[in-house]
Amino acid sequence: MISIIIPCYNEEKNIYYLLKKIEKLKIKDSEVIVVDNKSEDRTSEVAKKFNVKVVFEKKVGKGNAIRKGVKESVGDILVFIDGDNSYSPEFIPSLINKIQSGKADIVYGSRFLKESKTKINFLRLIGNKFFSFLGFLFYQKKTDFLTGLFAIKKEKIFEINPKSRGFEIETEIFSKAVKKNLKIEHIPINYKNNKKSELNPFIDGFKIVFTLIKNKLC
Repeated sequence: MISIIIPCYNEEKNIYYLLKKIEKLKIKDSEVIVVDNKSEDRTSEVAKKFNVKVVFEKKVGKGNAIRKGVKESVGDILVFIDGDNSYSPEFIPSLINKIQSGKADIVYGSRFLKESKTKINFLRLIGNKFFSFLGFLFYQKKTDFLTGLFAIKKEKIFEINPKSRGFEIETEIFSKAVKKNLKIEHIPINYKNNKKSELNPFIDGFKIVFTLIKNKLC
């Protein structure tokens, strides 16, 4: 069983198009879980027009939303994709296949491989490249670990047991996955920056760097 988990905050304008694309994929033995992270718009109402499970997480923060989605899921493979329709869901089957074939425990959809087609503003590009460099420097695993599109075995996310409440959740998952010697793969994906990021480059950036260092030392 596959669980596709979509953390959302104020995605009324984007969630319809994302769910429409996922619906067209017709992934067998799958469920879609939309986690409404205390949105102030009609995100949940729009999502309910589709055959998906809509759940609510009142504690604001991407980490809280992701953990809520994991708790509500029944699949043994979890796929995470941001609800802003920036990531193309057409690559979800490739992520799943990597895990089902036994090649990986966690697979990242990378925005920065040669084959990737990415449209992102310059400042966000520099920021993501910087964090990716730090990840490589500390963990010797070169990948786009801040991507909003990745898949992981459910048993492995329980092993990692992420506690982060905010955007540093992906960093915690990546750093702990490396320390636990999980099999990590990445595939090229298409990405088009669809909205202004909710991530604060200073506050959240500090949390990301702190998480990388903390999990390296602990």
